[in-house]
Amino acid sequence: MPSRGMQMDLRLQNSALPSIGIGFDLDVLRDQPAPGGPQEILTILDEDQLDSWQWYDLNYDPLSREGARLYDLDGDGHADWVYLAMNDNQATDANPASGSIRLEQGIAADMTKIFAGMGLGDIDLTPIFSAGENQAVQLTTRARRDGVLQNTDIPLQLNASLEGHANNVNSFGMVIFDDSEPTDLASLNDLAELQQRSQILFSNLLQGDLTLLKDDDFRQQLSLVDYQQVRFFEVEGADLSELKDLDDPRLNFLEPKLLDDSKARIQSSSGLIVDLELSHSTGDLDALIGQQQTIAPLLDFTGLNRDMLVDTSIEVSREAAFSSQVSFYRVLDTNGAVLDPLSGQILQPGDDGYQAAALHEANTVKALEDLTTENGITSTSEAVVQEQSLLAPVLRLTSNQLAEVIDYFAFADANPNGTNHIRMLGSNLIGFEGLDNNNPDFNDLIVRLNFSLYDQA
Repeated sequence: MPSRGMQMDLRLQNSALPSIGIGFDLDVLRDQPAPGGPQEILTILDEDQLDSWQWYDLNYDPLSREGARLYDLDGDGHADWVYLAMNDNQATDANPASGSIRLEQGIAADMTKIFAGMGLGDIDLTPIFSAGENQAVQLTTRARRDGVLQNTDIPLQLNASLEGHANNVNSFGMVIFDDSEPTDLASLNDLAELQQRSQILFSNLLQGDLTLLKDDDFRQQLSLVDYQQVRFFEVEGADLSELKDLDDPRLNFLEPKLLDDSKARIQSSSGLIVDLELSHSTGDLDALIGQQQTIAPLLDFTGLNRDMLVDTSIEVSREAAFSSQVSFYRVLDTNGAVLDPLSGQILQPGDDGYQAAALHEANTVKALEDLTTENGITSTSEAVVQEQSLLAPVLRLTSNQLAEVIDYFAFADANPNGTNHIRMLGSNLIGFEGLDNNNPDFNDLIVRLNFSLYDQA
């Protein structure tokens, strides 16, 4: 048996919050601590599982939204940090009846060494796209495509970059299926299932929008597992949550053009161009903090230790006549739940008192408060953040033209008009739409954040 590993038994404090996410040093899980290679993976291993393909059950699965992801926080090219998302009574819980979330034994292992030890020799784990039915692509490796490996959930990283903007403020994302599942829409129960299976990679600004000038602003990455299938889609002038049903004409599925084994390109008649690349690479600190942004517009500091200080570079751009400011408040999950510091109750967006609880000084983050700039100007600033929470943005309109101050939250149900005013334009790049109108462009205020570990020396 390995000489190192981790066992955990995490007791839930509230049944309304059945998920836990924690971060820790990868060396805790290594049998022999050493710099990890790009193909290092996490495994669940018991004595009776030494010859079992169940090893790979701990890798992050975007369908269940649980499992482990690796990150490189010091920038040396090797994974050094783990973020583990666990759900009560789900696959990552080794004892569902216990009232807690239990991990029996987690270790980190180099896949190439595992396969060599099993007498399989050198295994080609090059990630590849493979064309499937219904415009879907399968994410796999050469070894599995060629039948050398079977039933392995090898972690893969999908990187997307926006190379051409659409003629409308469209959303671009993908719906995920397991390898044995049909990929046609008729196999889904309803729009809610499509939304649950989907990840939004980013929204784009209009063609010709000059609020942001950098070409590398619009990027996103997502962790998946070997042999999952994905279908890419574009939602015209709306977000996925705004669709009426599966037949909504604003929902268009797009077929990627496979350029080589690990690269593809998607082009839409709207002008949208997205480049895709599949790899084994690990994300950095920016990716760790942005890891929930394909689900909701959040900054995720839950994977950091309490003594970690994060140096935050902030750019704020504005293309609107009225004045506005952005602040961030602490939420308890990706649905936007907040703890009311006065009553001790957990409130959901749309509940009475949600807005007041969210903006209470106990929930707001002073280091990221009242971010603003002048019209047509990009302002820069620095902040040092020390957090272990999920942070959600809120836009406050304070123009003299308005009869009152208006707050727009990251969750539509919390807004006075019940509509979305905040979209992710890329990793840690957030676009805000202020006043209601018939042509939202989400560039009234744009906030870009870049993160690095603060050098306390």
